[in-house]
Amino acid sequence: MWFFILVVVMFFFWGCSGKPVVEEKGPRRNLILIVVDTLRADHVSCYGEMAQTPVIDALADQGALFRRAYSHIAVTGPSHSSMFTGVLPFRHRVEKNTDILPESFETLAESLKNEGYSSYAVISLGVLKARFGLSQGFDVYEDHFESQWFLKAEEVTDRIEGILPDTLEKPVFLFAHYSDPHEPYSPPGLDYFEFSVKLNGESLGSCRVDGLGCEFPLLLKSGLNEVSFEPLDDGFEGHLGFRQLEVRASGVDVALGSGWEGTRGMPPRRLNRCQLPATLIVKTQAGQEVPASLSFFADEEIDDAVSRQRYALEVEYVDRQIGRLLELLKQRGLLEHSLVVLTSDHGEGLGQHNLFGHKKQVYDSLIRVPLIVVADGLISPGTEVAAPISHVDMNATIREILGLPPVGQSSGKIALPQLVSDTLDGEVPKISMTFKSSGEVDLRAVILGDYKLIRNLDTGEEEFYSLAQDPDELNDILSTGRLSTMSVKERNALASSGQILDSIARMEASGRHGFVETATLSPEDLARLEALGYTQ
Repeated sequence: MWFFILVVVMFFFWGCSGKPVVEEKGPRRNLILIVVDTLRADHVSCYGEMAQTPVIDALADQGALFRRAYSHIAVTGPSHSSMFTGVLPFRHRVEKNTDILPESFETLAESLKNEGYSSYAVISLGVLKARFGLSQGFDVYEDHFESQWFLKAEEVTDRIEGILPDTLEKPVFLFAHYSDPHEPYSPPGLDYFEFSVKLNGESLGSCRVDGLGCEFPLLLKSGLNEVSFEPLDDGFEGHLGFRQLEVRASGVDVALGSGWEGTRGMPPRRLNRCQLPATLIVKTQAGQEVPASLSFFADEEIDDAVSRQRYALEVEYVDRQIGRLLELLKQRGLLEHSLVVLTSDHGEGLGQHNLFGHKKQVYDSLIRVPLIVVADGLISPGTEVAAPISHVDMNATIREILGLPPVGQSSGKIALPQLVSDTLDGEVPKISMTFKSSGEVDLRAVILGDYKLIRNLDTGEEEFYSLAQDPDELNDILSTGRLSTMSVKERNALASSGQILDSIARMEASGRHGFVETATLSPEDLARLEALGYTQ
């Protein structure tokens, strides 16, 4: 048993070596990497029935669909760092969204640049801005945002069309990042409630309650000013939440007026609940007008069922935009002789395990992601792989298909043999984790075959699940009285998984000699980050 554990851990953490599986001749394949942020696997219709995604389904029909693909962490920046480097989070040390990926790690874009590729990226969330280190190796990294750190899928596709040159003389790496399943759940086409914004009785415009940012210029008069929010639609009686409600100007005092929950006269908080109409009181110094700006994110309070419904509509919307992207790439000649990879950085709670959002858990609702790989002439259409795979394995597989040498830093194994010879290896562990810096608790999870062991590093408590029999992870074998009646297979899986987590703990302890730099954010950028649900 100990020999097995040692071999598995060494194989997993130091990767594979030897002769490449693929030895293609001729021009290099293009690489099209599509990442849909916060996309659960069961909301892609070729995996489940929670949403309809005909474009992604058609892509899966052209290549391989991995039934059990896993993210290593349910946080966007750290997860992408693992995808781009092939390194587990506790090794690259990017634990939260404001950590900066060290330049000492070679990214996929840097490897491809050294092989003569032109690399382009369009991102849709500010937590992936170039300042956080993931732009290393890209020729063009489009990360411009206006009043919020979020782009709708249509804008992402439009920007990709704008940055790709008409004539491409080199092989291309395109990273297309979509985020619409991410909070706020605001699919286009819905009839959102709308309200007007006025300054001292004069209209500044209107705002839709879709969770996206609104911003208005102000010219404040000397003394007291009243900003009012008034309903435009009759009959709306629900509560609204105003996040990051702020008047930006020097030398002004802002206080809640009428209509708000909480103490009148207090400054706005991160979240302010109200029933319209509601007012803000803004006081300037006597004797001067003050130019300012008003900004906020307005949400309607909706129940869990509506949240899940809107999430599914967001997924269907981004599926249509991926269809636009693929048609654009086809017209530009970029889909011929290309490697197309579609995945997600992590999932979303949607109320399972008492969680909306992500970051805090390692259940499959947060770490099981779609993974589709298309390589014409290499991977047979309609291939399905049942064995577990992770993002670091995906990185190793991409390098292998593109003919890149393996990277010594990578933790992943090459999954390509599964695709060309149906050799399934379900015994290589898949590791996921949370960190206190973003998830409030240190959790480590290992998936070994059909079993998952979760360990809380703070308390030592463990959970153990049979994913085949209990895919929703509702029945912890260790707490349901089944411990004494476990099968030999379950006992072996539990013992092996525990030893693997022990090995990881020793590796983490020995490797904590350096820490990454964390970016310093302006108050405006902190507000944008918090508006996306990142409040820590």
